[in-house]
Amino acid sequence: MYHAVCELPDSTPATRRRLFIDPEQFAWQLAELARRGYGTVTLDEFHAANAEPRSPSRRVMLSFDDGYSHIFDVVTPILERHGFTAVVFVPWRHLGSQNDWDLDDPNLSSLAVASPDQLVAAAAGPWEIASHGARHVDLRGLDPGERRAQLEESRLGLSDLAGRPVQDLAYPYGAHDASVREDARAAGYRMAFAADVGDREDLFAIPRRAIRGQEGRKAFLVKASEHFAEFLG
Repeated sequence: MYHAVCELPDSTPATRRRLFIDPEQFAWQLAELARRGYGTVTLDEFHAANAEPRSPSRRVMLSFDDGYSHIFDVVTPILERHGFTAVVFVPWRHLGSQNDWDLDDPNLSSLAVASPDQLVAAAAGPWEIASHGARHVDLRGLDPGERRAQLEESRLGLSDLAGRPVQDLAYPYGAHDASVREDARAAGYRMAFAADVGDREDLFAIPRRAIRGQEGRKAFLVKASEHFAEFLG
């Protein structure tokens, strides 16, 4: 799970680097995956693998939350270099605007969210488009009726934009509970992704391995290990 892939000033404290990966570091990470024989999976392939478990293979899904516009310029060439695909989870109502949910962080709040035209171009490959809700809010705090309406609005709007059904969701902030998961099902999604913590047996609480900007190469290699899930219990 990634967010932004761009440089920050050297003076930026580690606490502000969590959601930013330096482009050179990101390029090294994907090159390392390729060197170790990893390939990527699409959402359809990920879903099929969960429905019909088979022997482990070196395949990962690369996902990007928040749909920042710069990732298509920075990340796409690196994906194409290795024949990789990636998923971008997009907050529907923020398209063409800026991050307004992290106003206390000047680096994050300065980031532009992709425009509809950018998403249309990205959907031709190597990107897949998926939902990050309508607004970037903690879904647990919404009235159930409003929450379900926003989830459906995002799914339908992105489906029209991408020219194919959008069926999958990443919860904003990775936050969910039983009622949020139920509303995601009711809004027509087939899978929903959390962040570091989740339930590998529940397709509406799928955990992801967050790649953090303040972490070094050793941390990435651990997270990229097939055995990392065993450390989580």
